[in-house]
Amino acid sequence: MTAPDPAGSRAILIGVHTAADSLGMGALPAVERNLAMMRRLFTDGTVWALPDEHCFSIREPAYPHEVLDEVERAAIEATDTLLLYYAGHGLLVGEAQELHLALSGVHWEDDCLSYSKLRTRLRQAGNRARRTVVILDCCYSGKALNGEMGAGISVSQEELEVLVASKADIEGVCVLTASAATRKALSPVGEEFSAFTGELIHVLT
Repeated sequence: MTAPDPAGSRAILIGVHTAADSLGMGALPAVERNLAMMRRLFTDGTVWALPDEHCFSIREPAYPHEVLDEVERAAIEATDTLLLYYAGHGLLVGEAQELHLALSGVHWEDDCLSYSKLRTRLRQAGNRARRTVVILDCCYSGKALNGEMGAGISVSQEELEVLVASKADIEGVCVLTASAATRKALSPVGEEFSAFTGELIHVLT
């Protein structure tokens, strides 16, 4: 298994550790550390020698367009691997209980970033990437596996190491989620990283 070509790859790392107060969600201090460590692993040669300019960190985006514009740009540029990572609160919105990703500036749940819109942008923004990897560390993230981006698998933390190894070289789309569609993700108080990202970091290192 060969590592993705850094020159033709792009990574987008999104972290929201303080969702808007109006959403009634608590702070997630581990998310800041998640983002910093994931960027370090992808750019310092430990896991992937991605050039700094090919790894976009979006900290505390306030509105959906801040994320969607960066995703569109990265999707246009990537020719090998396009990786998107989100850590923060996940919400189930509306009668259809669609997955939305919390943002820091919105005041209503349905103003958060719709995963459906994000998925569409990943697919349609002139994406020339050979493969797309989506990693969601948020509550109810298993809802993302019901979309059309490809067959996904929701796994326990114990199964993560096997999954990363088996999926890393598959062409197309791979979606890794921190929880099932009806379950919350964990971020234990006092831990350096959230539970899922902590296990992912352990596997990668």
